Amino acid sequence: MRRRYVLVSGFTFGAVATLHALRLIYDLPVTIGDWALPGWPSGVAALVAAVLCIWGLSLSGKRKR
Repeated sequence: MRRRYVLVSGFTFGAVATLHALRLIYDLPVTIGDWALPGWPSGVAALVAAVLCIWGLSLSGKRKR
């Protein structure tokens, strides 16, 4: 059960990282009210999500001893 959870979490973080990277590549604007969100927070979020994705997918392949 834990392996499945970690695998699903890894793929979810991978999707989040991909979406943040696409926002940076295509320079898509995010506006909240009158405030425009700069691109750098998406870069940080993409990096963090990518690390969590790699970590989750690597943990899902390990077996208990």
